[in-house]
Amino acid sequence: MMMPQVLSQLYTLPLASFRGKKEELFNNYFTQAEVDHLQERALQTVVGFVALKKALIQLLQSASPEVLLHEKDIRLSHSADGAPRIAELNGLLDRTKLPPIHLSLSHTREHVYGLAVMEASET
Repeated sequence: MMMPQVLSQLYTLPLASFRGKKEELFNNYFTQAEVDHLQERALQTVVGFVALKKALIQLLQSASPEVLLHEKDIRLSHSADGAPRIAELNGLLDRTKLPPIHLSLSHTREHVYGLAVMEASET
């Protein structure tokens, strides 16, 4: 009997490090589509998307060390219910071959947390 395996990665960023640096974040971490999507969002959301991208990269690389991704290779957006979701992986990976990946974003006054969880099957 195959037991499901769950892989997860949490990435934490200090919010204070990014105050007044929204444009720098847009330039370094986001595609133009994401910038358009995030332009009017709060700094916590923008930094949270950076944390999610970093968590997702670490998660995918732990599952497949040969995978090399940069933050701009991942395009995130929000689902209809407001949850963060993977919109695109820039063709580097075929998303249909990936197991389900769940994203969660949270923040306090001082930190932002990005959590990526991937369901996989043990072989």
